[in-house]
Amino acid sequence: MKRILLISQLTLLFLSSDLSAHKQRIHQYLVLQGYSLLRGRLGTDVPALQTRIGGTDPFYIGQRPWQRRYITTGSLKVSMKAGASIGQTVEEDEKSSAWLSLGVGASYFGLTFGASFSYGYHNNVFTLRYLKADEFQFNVQGDYDNPALRFREIGFLYGRVHREDYLVLSLSVGMSLINGVDRGKQINYREYERRDISGYGIPFEAKFRFEIGRIGVGGSWFGNINLKKSFSGAMLEMHLKIF
Repeated sequence: MKRILLISQLTLLFLSSDLSAHKQRIHQYLVLQGYSLLRGRLGTDVPALQTRIGGTDPFYIGQRPWQRRYITTGSLKVSMKAGASIGQTVEEDEKSSAWLSLGVGASYFGLTFGASFSYGYHNNVFTLRYLKADEFQFNVQGDYDNPALRFREIGFLYGRVHREDYLVLSLSVGMSLINGVDRGKQINYREYERRDISGYGIPFEAKFRFEIGRIGVGGSWFGNINLKKSFSGAMLEMHLKIF
């Protein structure tokens, strides 16, 4: 039983992906030394291993896993192939991510709330954004300017991202549908012309985000360029990483 356990442990060692860090000849040498220790421990050769252990000569090297059917080289080819596949998967995961964001800030139209979903791949970022702004009016007399300002936007933006450790910077621009109400000329005391806003606009935003695991904290300078009423504002945001 002890011999079987020892053989199993050495076999796992030979197949370990950690050995993929070694070059071919070093791997061959380590496998032979492992077999030498096993043989010394058992006091005899293991026929099944002795005929297939291989050596350090280039003859034992094949172009694909187990082509020559020798342990010294076949296990390395498997390790290198597995390591490359894992590395590629990890690299792809690091290249892409998706975030949900909620923010609150201020703009020409008043208190502004924002929600967005962003997908980043390499240095590109694609964002679906929703903005809702309403004028906050309050005074002791209860007299307010009419009509009240408001703005709504649904937009799709494309941008570029720059990463520096935990800090992420991005700059985006796109197209959007807009709807809102602005004030025109003054008619009477606190009464103004009503100017409806609707149509298309060009949304933009410059963001910064500090990432801590799946949580992000940051802010943005945002706005919309349109034929009715262009504006900009600032917002503080919380972010949650989806994947």
